[in-house]
Amino acid sequence: MPYWLPLLIVLTGVAGAILWRLKVQRLAITHIDLRVPGLAQELDGFTIAHISDLHLQMLRVRLADIESAVVAGEPDIVCMTGDLIARPADLDPALRWLARLGERYPVFVVRGNNEPELEELQEALRRTPAPGVRWLTNEHAVVQHGGARLAVIGFDDPEKRRPDLLVATAGVESASFRLGLAHSPVAWPMLAAGYGFGKGIRAAPLHNRGRRVDLLLVGHTHGGQVRFRGRDALMVHSAAAKALASGLFRLDATGPIPGMLPVLDHWTILSASKNGEKLAATWSSPMMLVSRGLGNATIPLRINCPPEVAFVRLRRAKEVDKH
Repeated sequence: MPYWLPLLIVLTGVAGAILWRLKVQRLAITHIDLRVPGLAQELDGFTIAHISDLHLQMLRVRLADIESAVVAGEPDIVCMTGDLIARPADLDPALRWLARLGERYPVFVVRGNNEPELEELQEALRRTPAPGVRWLTNEHAVVQHGGARLAVIGFDDPEKRRPDLLVATAGVESASFRLGLAHSPVAWPMLAAGYGFGKGIRAAPLHNRGRRVDLLLVGHTHGGQVRFRGRDALMVHSAAAKALASGLFRLDATGPIPGMLPVLDHWTILSASKNGEKLAATWSSPMMLVSRGLGNATIPLRINCPPEVAFVRLRRAKEVDKH
C-alpha cells in the first residue's frame, strides 16, 4: 500500500464530514423530454420519476427534500432502481419512507446488490406493508393510462443475482411502451445480445419488437461521485464501463460488439440541472438512463456529481423528429 493512501483516506473523510455539516451536497433535479416516434396519444406527457441508490446510512440529503422534489415533479409513477440501504439495519426505516411515496403514486422497485434475499425482504414487507409499492423481480406490471398500456419490467440485480429477460418480458407484447428497471448498467448487454441469465443462458426472441425494452432505467454507479471535466468517472463500483457512469445512452448495434453511445452526457445534464433547464432527446431503441443516485458509497463525498432525482417525460415525436 502506498504510504500516502491512509492519509488520503483520512483527509477525504474529514472533507466529507465538513461538507455534510455545511450541507453542501445539494439535490439536483434532472428533467428530460423523451420524444418517442409512434408513442400512443394517451402517453403523451406521461412522467416517470427515477430515483436510485438511497444508501440510507450514507445519505447526505434529507429524505424530506427528496420526497418534496418527487412531489414537485408531478410524476405519474415513481421508479426506484435498487440499493435503498447500505446495511441491513436500515431496511425498515427505508421501507417506511418508500411507503410514504406509495401513498401518493404507484412506486415500482427492483433489488440492488445491497437488498436482502427474497425471504428476508418479504418478511420486512410484511412488517411494513406498502400497498402502493410493487417490488419487481424478473416480472412486470402494467400501468393503464387512458387507453394505453405501459409495461414496467423489473430485472433482478444483474451484478449479483440472476436477471431473466425471457421471464420478465413474457406477456408485454401488447404494451404501448416498455420501461425496464435494473440496478446496474451491466443489464444493458441483455438488451444488446438478447440474453437472459436464468437457469442457463437462453436467447430471448428479440426479433419480436414486442419483447424489446424501450427505455432502461439503472443506477448503482453513483455517477462516479467524483468527476473532473474531460475524463470519465474515477470509480463506478461496477463491472460497467466508467463511460457509462451517468447520462442518457442509446444502443449502438452497428459494430461486431454492441455498445452504448451517449445522447445526453453527464456534463450536459449537470449543467441543465444547475440552471433549471429541461433537456430533450429523440428516442432510438433501446435507450438507457443511468442515475447519479442519491446516497454515497465508500466515501461521503461528491464533486461535480450531486445526488439526483430525474424525471423523464414521454412526448409524441413530431414528424421532423423522425429524421
